[in-house]
Amino acid sequence: MNKSVYIVIILMIFTPFSVFAQNPDIEITDLVLENNQLAIYYSISKAKKKQTFEVWPEITMENGQKVNASSFSGDYGKEITAGANKKMIWDFNADGVILNGKIYVEVKATISVSATKVGIGKALLLSAIVPGLGINKLKGGGPYWLMSVPVYGLMAGTVVFNAAASSSYDYYLNNNYDNPQQASNDYQNALDNQKQAQTFAYAAIGTWAINMVWTGILAAKNKSVAYNYNKRKMFFYSGINPANKSVGFTLKYRF
Repeated sequence: MNKSVYIVIILMIFTPFSVFAQNPDIEITDLVLENNQLAIYYSISKAKKKQTFEVWPEITMENGQKVNASSFSGDYGKEITAGANKKMIWDFNADGVILNGKIYVEVKATISVSATKVGIGKALLLSAIVPGLGINKLKGGGPYWLMSVPVYGLMAGTVVFNAAASSSYDYYLNNNYDNPQQASNDYQNALDNQKQAQTFAYAAIGTWAINMVWTGILAAKNKSVAYNYNKRKMFFYSGINPANKSVGFTLKYRF
């Protein structure tokens, strides 16, 4: 019986960490030369409702040297919402950059969860009342409240076994035994129920503690969590046509 109890507890504790985690995707969809500026089209998908992003591009030359690019406009900077057809404009002339070789463009982002406006005190209180609810508010959604199911289940088990232990012990005290072995068996039954109640209680406390620690860590990092989500690498080539001295551009996708 003890082995099966421990297996259930382990599954209940670690399932939220592995199943609920899902990161947004940010992908470049196109690069276009428009009015002597570089238009960077990208999309943000798999984001939660209240998530906003701080988005910026990283431009690298063929030799690996990063370009000191700062003249951007459009869907660039803070408070960018998820969606398709995002457009960022880079005025490379304003930055004094001459595109006469291969450059590498990558879009990076930081998730901002501050829009949820949940402080550490409120988040901890919510998770104390309903395990996982504070995490749900901090992340702007997700079934993290399901952590309460094993906690409440373990608490219910604690109550049931504790009542059974009390009942068994009262029965043992109030019964006039003619058979010493039967008295010993009833006493042992009360002890077994008490141990089961303790096991469930410790498991509930442990699961609740994990929930509170997780909530505290997320709340402390509530302002922003940085990720590099770019999965598709796009190379942008430029070169000069000797015949008319025009600049030509070619895209190359590498998967």
